[in-house]
Amino acid sequence: MKKDKEIIEYIKSSHKEIIESLKQESIDVYLFLKSEFKKEEPITKNFVFQFLYRSFYRMDNAGLTDEFNNKYFELLEKHRKKSRSFELKKNIIEFSKIKTKKNKESLQFSFFTKLYHTIDNSQPIYDSKVCKACGIGQKYYIRNQEERINKLLNDYNDIKKLYARIEEKHSLAETITFFNNHFKNPDISKIMLYDFIFWQAGKLLEDKEKKEKEKN
Repeated sequence: MKKDKEIIEYIKSSHKEIIESLKQESIDVYLFLKSEFKKEEPITKNFVFQFLYRSFYRMDNAGLTDEFNNKYFELLEKHRKKSRSFELKKNIIEFSKIKTKKNKESLQFSFFTKLYHTIDNSQPIYDSKVCKACGIGQKYYIRNQEERINKLLNDYNDIKKLYARIEEKHSLAETITFFNNHFKNPDISKIMLYDFIFWQAGKLLEDKEKKEKEKN
């Protein structure tokens, strides 16, 4: 993981580009999902919510089966009003036994941090682009399941601690003000605000690296 100073300096120096390249529709879809989740209607019967959730978090690109998706939303419904009982590691392991469309077991770590955030907005999201912005390497090379999950959890906690340090020191106050002014003070948690910023920062870094490779 990069040092705080390096991460923060990149975000601060690029915050105008980062935020202006974010789409309003992404903010609006997130706010819609948040609003729908607060309703009394069961998530398991709210198929518009499920469709937009899968689309927003790119679940449909992961080769997951209907069995996985159905049980995933059942789990989301089960914990929607009791987030404290949600066990991240336990559920990741249990769902890894549900094979993908290619008949393979897989760890869907990112999707379970997204579920965790949905039931508790104070929890961050683990995503490849957020990791890119933070200088966190992917863990696909680790074949042992227990070791890989523990490494992922460590990375996840590092992201959580980074956000906490930034919040404590107000390191990105100017960036947050720019974000709020640009999107007219959206009703999102500070953690999700960081996620939007770091996700887009990671995406821009990836895009720039691809362009450099194409030149060479």
